[in-house]
This record gives sequence, structure tokens and C-alpha cells, in this order.
Amino acid sequence: MTRPGFAAATAAARAFGEASVDKALEPWAAAACAAEACVAPPVTQGRVRFRRCDFSSVAPPCDVARGSERETEAAVTALGKAAAAGDALSAAIRTAPDTMDAARALRESLRRVSHMNGETGGAAAFWGAELDAILRDRRDASPVRQRLGELCVSGLRFHLRRLLNQPPVPQNPATDGAIYDWSRSRVHTFLRVEISVNGEPSEGALATELAGALVDLSRATLARAAPESTGLQRVDDLSALARGALAHAFLHTLLTWPFLDEAVVEAGGWAPVERLAAVLVVHAPSAFEVWAPLADVSSLRARLKAGLGPSENEKRAALRALQALGRGADAVVAREAVRANAAAFAYAECCPAEAEE
Repeated sequence: MTRPGFAAATAAARAFGEASVDKALEPWAAAACAAEACVAPPVTQGRVRFRRCDFSSVAPPCDVARGSERETEAAVTALGKAAAAGDALSAAIRTAPDTMDAARALRESLRRVSHMNGETGGAAAFWGAELDAILRDRRDASPVRQRLGELCVSGLRFHLRRLLNQPPVPQNPATDGAIYDWSRSRVHTFLRVEISVNGEPSEGALATELAGALVDLSRATLARAAPESTGLQRVDDLSALARGALAHAFLHTLLTWPFLDEAVVEAGGWAPVERLAAVLVVHAPSAFEVWAPLADVSSLRARLKAGLGPSENEKRAALRALQALGRGADAVVAREAVRANAAAFAYAECCPAEAEE
């Protein structure tokens, strides 16, 4: 049996030549090997090779394959343990000079073998970069945390589709009928989302619009913290405030819709969503913070009720300010302000499912 890439890379680098090094780095090394061992073997599709050593071989969940989310969630668990081991190693490095020396030596040894072909060289590059991020205390530069975040989001989107969206359409609807109904909750039977496309109403996907609303709410929070911005940045901030208010209203309507929780509980509840979002909060880089509110859906609902996002008054003030910028002397700023003002009104709305009949 071929050893996982990390074990082969460290063996090639001869990084564990002294017992003190073994002891200092063993928990982190064990977590790295365990993480690699839990994912699928490398696969090749066309000219693209998906590797175990960088976790690109983890297949995303498939909406119409029962249990397909398990591989992603197992990888998330294993990478979470690797990230936690990295935190422990980072703490040890700050207090023990010998541990720092051992980690630096391993990093350089991995760099020397990162040119090798296959899983060995790939693992040396991946885990060498991870060790470098640990040594420099740069969580956002961690490839483990980046991949962990990507896999969490993949799992989150899967579960949101499962809980909120309509069933996938079978290849032969006339003969297969409701073949994929098992893959969804019954939320779609009483709730749908409508979006405006070129002024015309169009059917949307609840899971997609929820994700977009979380992004808009996050941007609005940042815009609130920059009230003195100017120029094009001011246009962006005012647009973010206006859309943030609409996102707040959309999320509040969605999460307080009659019978929503009952249907979600029947389909297994919010627990899988909350579990993945909680992992993001603890371990993932800051780029994934937009998903943090889903770590506790009940708390999110309460915070929305209390005024988490911009209020209606803030939205009106932002739109008035955009209109003023649209009449300003700076042509570039005025053009973008007019565009942002128009875009601010195009937002998803929750509607009863019967409305489409």
C-alpha cells in the first residue's frame, strides 16, 4: 500500500532524524497523515489530475446521490483536526525555541523535495506551505484552512439546496415524475423566491439567494464602519448599505416564514448547516466569514429581528446619497452612482408557492 503523500514527503526529506524533532512535531504530522488518509485516491479527468495531497480529489456532494455529502464532511472533520493541530504547534513554537527550530528545519526539508513528481512532491509543497503559514502565524495563508473553507462551503451549499430548493428536474420528466423528491424538504411546496430580471419577475433558487443575502449583509457591515469614504468607494459603500437593508429584510422574511422550521426539522434540521458553519468560524480564513451567521440559525433569526442589518431609514438615506452623487460633477462617480441606485432595487422576494399558479 502506498503511503500517504505527507508520510512519503517527510520520509524523502528525512525530517525526523532526531527524537526531539519527532516529539515536537508528531501530533501535527499525525493529523496531516490522517487527513490525507480519509480522502479518495487521486483521480484523473481528461487532462486534469485531482490529488489526495491537496484534497482536490474530494468529490463535491451530488444532489441526486444518497449519502454523497459524507466524503466532504469526513474531509472537513479531518482538516479541522489538522488545523487544530496547527494551532497547537503554533502555540508551542511561540514558547519553545527548539520546536521553532525543528519546524523551520522541516519546512526547508519539504521545500527541497517539493519538485518531486506525484503525491510526494505535491504533499511536500502543500504541507511545506502550511508549515510556513504556521511559523509566520498567518492563518489566511494556510492552504489547509483555505481548502477546509472551500469544502465547508461546498457542504453548506449542498445542505441549503436540500432544505430550501425545488427538487432537481429528472432527465425524462414525463416518465420519471417525482423521482428526486426524496432529495429535498417540502419547503418548496409552500415557499418560492422571485427575482427581477430586466424588470420582469423570474423564479430563483432560495439557497442561492440566501447565500447572496449573507454576502450583502456582510458588505453592509463593512460599509457601516466606513462612513467617511469618498469617490467610487463611497458609491460602493452606499450601494452596500442599500442592498444590505434589502438582504436583512429578505433573510428575516425567509427565516420567519410560516411552517419553514417544521419542514426543515422533518428533513433533518439545521444541524448539518450549523455544524459546517461553526467549523468555518473556528478554523477558516477570514474570507469565509460571510457564512458565520449560519452557525446558529436561531440566533441569526433573533439578531435579524433585533436589527442586525441596515434599517429601512438607513436604506433611504443611502439611496438619497446615491441620487445626490448621481447629479455630481465627477462623471465617473455619477455614472456608477446611477447604476448602483438602479441595482439596489433589484432584489429577491419570498412568495407563497401558490402564487405561480
